Amino acid sequence: MTTPLFCINCKHYSSRNCAHPSLGLDLVEGKQKTEYAALMRLVSYPCKPAALLFEQVEPVVYDLSMLDVEVKL
Repeated sequence: MTTPLFCINCKHYSSRNCAHPSLGLDLVEGKQKTEYAALMRLVSYPCKPAALLFEQVEPVVYDLSMLDVEVKL
């Protein structure tokens, strides 16, 4: 059995919405169109239950040595 792909781990997910580029642009506001992530995972929508449009979020790596902060306790 495979591990399910969760929308929250997809780079197109934001605030319960999906902003996949295939949705196109809003010609009035000039912004990326969005759709509820839950709807995008339905059989009749592009991503489907198999998460066909899923792209893993890139991990954020912090280099704390670059901060050059001295902490005094």
